[in-house]
Amino acid sequence: MALDKRKRKKVNAAVQKVAEQRRKIRRQRLDGERKTEAEDLVVLSESLDAQRKSLAESDGFTNRLETFDNGLIQSNALPQKVRGKWVLGADTNKDAKLSREIERLRQIGQTDQAKLIEKFQNGDNGALEKLALTGYFMPN
Repeated sequence: MALDKRKRKKVNAAVQKVAEQRRKIRRQRLDGERKTEAEDLVVLSESLDAQRKSLAESDGFTNRLETFDNGLIQSNALPQKVRGKWVLGADTNKDAKLSREIERLRQIGQTDQAKLIEKFQNGDNGALEKLALTGYFMPN
């Protein structure tokens, strides 16, 4: 699914806002001002959720790999001439390859989130920011 120019501009603006918030958190962390870090991470999570809602294409749209439907994948093969007419057929090998890649990323995401939770419980505060960015604090 290709994004049109207006959608790309919205996505780029959203990415810039998130990047600015992350830079602010890092600057405060380097300066030793960690008093407002938890509040900033909540703001970051809420802004990510708001951006997701504003960019959603339908009410049921989600960018989470856990709920991605592999039936949405449709790959086309190169056009072939069949009985004098050009036909655009389905590329089932590419569909299968993309499905495997999505499943691999889904597994990596689950293990990464589990590792981040474990790191945070062991006192690594950097894992808190990564958990916020992965949407751990967002309501399902």
